[in-house]
Amino acid sequence: MHEALQVSQALLDKRDSARLILGDSYREIMAEYGEVITAVSKDRGLNIIAATYQMIGESPDLESTGILYLVAAAVELIAPSPSEVANG
Repeated sequence: MHEALQVSQALLDKRDSARLILGDSYREIMAEYGEVITAVSKDRGLNIIAATYQMIGESPDLESTGILYLVAAAVELIAPSPSEVANG
């Protein structure tokens, strides 16, 4: 159980990092990444996390910020952040 909490916190930390980096464009960029993740998820019959994991694994040239944004978008799809937090 402790490990699950650590993973959850790490995912939320990634979301927060993306929010800091992207600032005002956070919502728009997360929506774009989220659309791609959702499409892959539906197309392959995978949950959001599995689809994101596969996308990262299939993209060896993906830069660290791309990985961060994919993970953050997956977190937003699963547990959307409140508007006031995202804009603060």
